[in-house]
Amino acid sequence: MTLNKIMFQKKKLQVTKIGIFLVCFVVAFSFATTVSAVAPQCSDGIDNDGDGYTDFSCNNINNIRGGDFGCENENDDNEGDDPAVYNARISIIDSQGNNVLNSYDDYYGGLENDFRFRLLSDEARDSCRGENYHGYLSNNKIEFHRVLNGTYKLEAEIGDFGAHSCFRGVIFTYSVIVGVHDEDAEIVINMDQFSPFVFFLPSQERATSTFYGIPGNKKAILYWGTNLKSNYPIAGYNIYKSVIPYDYDNCGVQGTLVNNNLIATTTYAVENLENWTTYFFDVKAVDTQGNESSFSEKFYVTPYPGPYYQFGDKVKLDSNLGYHRGLKIHDDKIVWWNHHGADPDKNGLYTYDIKTKQKTQIPSKLGWMIKDFNIFGNKIVWTDRRNVVNDGDPNRNSLLDNTDIYMYNTETGQETQITSNISMQRYSNIFGDKIVWEDYRNGVSGIYLYDINTKKEQKISNNLKRVSGPKIYGNIITWVDYNNDMTINIYFYDLKSATPTPTKILSNIHRSSRLDVYANKIVWNEAWNDNYDGGSKIYIYDINTASTTQITQTWMGQWYPNIYNNKVISGGTGYRFYDVSTKNEYQLPDVWDSIDVYNDKIVWDALDLDEGHHMSNIYMQTAYTIPNAPEDLTADGTNPSPIKNSTDFKINWTNSFDPSGVKGYWYKLGSEPTSTEDGAYTTEKPFTIFNVTAENQTLYLWLEN
Repeated sequence: MTLNKIMFQKKKLQVTKIGIFLVCFVVAFSFATTVSAVAPQCSDGIDNDGDGYTDFSCNNINNIRGGDFGCENENDDNEGDDPAVYNARISIIDSQGNNVLNSYDDYYGGLENDFRFRLLSDEARDSCRGENYHGYLSNNKIEFHRVLNGTYKLEAEIGDFGAHSCFRGVIFTYSVIVGVHDEDAEIVINMDQFSPFVFFLPSQERATSTFYGIPGNKKAILYWGTNLKSNYPIAGYNIYKSVIPYDYDNCGVQGTLVNNNLIATTTYAVENLENWTTYFFDVKAVDTQGNESSFSEKFYVTPYPGPYYQFGDKVKLDSNLGYHRGLKIHDDKIVWWNHHGADPDKNGLYTYDIKTKQKTQIPSKLGWMIKDFNIFGNKIVWTDRRNVVNDGDPNRNSLLDNTDIYMYNTETGQETQITSNISMQRYSNIFGDKIVWEDYRNGVSGIYLYDINTKKEQKISNNLKRVSGPKIYGNIITWVDYNNDMTINIYFYDLKSATPTPTKILSNIHRSSRLDVYANKIVWNEAWNDNYDGGSKIYIYDINTASTTQITQTWMGQWYPNIYNNKVISGGTGYRFYDVSTKNEYQLPDVWDSIDVYNDKIVWDALDLDEGHHMSNIYMQTAYTIPNAPEDLTADGTNPSPIKNSTDFKINWTNSFDPSGVKGYWYKLGSEPTSTEDGAYTTEKPFTIFNVTAENQTLYLWLEN
């Protein structure tokens, strides 16, 4: 039957074919007569109302002025303002009549504590507008462009709507009627009319977080800020704890309520915890109506018996009306690039001696330097642009830029050009008598090594996709290799290996800003995703054990890690100091651009407002522990020692734990030491003390970390 039916339809179409032809002819004729008609004003490409804008554009709805606001759609034949379409301006005031929006940046500011607003409708207005309008802050008012008649729900939140952040979400709503106001009239809303809300404002970009904890013996001492917004007074706070790491896909784990009653202060000691167990904490504010806020910023603490880190005073080392670029420290020397806007002759590399407090400008024909200089002992290396041809030409191939690696000896004053190949060499790093850099000779990126003593260079990387950012410490060189999707692979190269070869240790890591190496440890940051909009975490790889460990437990903008011993310094949303040995994270002062760590010294530059001017200042702070006394001290296996005729005794003991590790040992026989260096120093354990001739003498032993 199907076959018969198809044949019948074919025959029927043949009968009516002439009719279809006639219809098509008429349509074609009609179309030809309307082509010459005048197009609607909102699609004719002409500024009909003389306001400088033409035609309809969906950009109007998205607050980007791409067309004429008088056009409701492309078929509108009047570019003049439509009285049924409004540019709604909404002001929000508190109960005293004060505008509450003047402390926030505009919609496009990009800071974490931005308000985002939208008018939400229960129906789509047209293909461009959809269900809602997004507004932005301008002159302390929320502006919504091209709003059609209707009743909307005003929603406000922190951050972008739908963005991945546990701080963000709708914080209040209010019903707004648009269409009864004159064009450009204002709508004033009192906060008391909002649905009840209470929320923490997240820390601003680069600002130190106001939420942190300090470890104690079986306890955690917590501190938090009061940067809150609510339309009722705050009555107190609740603290929640968990041993389960945060699940950022579900905005954290609420955990167990710690306190029985609301906490009235902004600090609290959580007792009866297990040492060496990491606890995750959240704070929630509660208003007088019983409304509880969303979670605060996340923070965590690992209690342990001590000793605990102590932090010295913040000391200003240098101040500049321009700005500093980059910052590196080795031993007691700091190096930075100084840009002095008022006096170009003061531009260049500077060193600072911490002991003598002397700042010295390096006499060099420096071109515009790339921010990748480094220091080791009396040697400084950097990338220099003095030999670049056609610098500033946008059409040149930057990979062929003749940037070179230079070295300067601060003791002899000698400057040495390390590379001379006509291509780009950059991102130099130095340790001892070895320099490494990224090299683009022959159009292929590679990692090169230069021996200062032998003056010989060698390529140590294979022909990979794109290698970058080499770092060296001791005999270990590490770098990243970029995949086509901009994920990275991490390699290392052991100079002391019997058969040195690049070794891949990790593959397909999300975008990483930088890595660093200390001894057998490599650290790097891994972004939440390719857009960086979820922050990043810091990871560490142990070459000896071939193991990877996540060392930061939050996604709060951990960038640019530097490592020395067990200290990892990272920047981003508040700069943090992480102790690998105890799994604790500490807050540091606000940091503007660069930060570095060496031994117990942390140095950084910050943009401060001094006497009405933005000053770039360099600061230093020490982070240290005081070792506890060694345990189980014996001489020839007992304490006191056995009685014997020999004058030689073997001294042994058990090292007490110290977060920085134990470097060496001091001892003194006889009177009690009067200072930390009042005795003899050794790195041997155990050691033998000879020629103890007097009876009943006392040996004192203490540790140096």
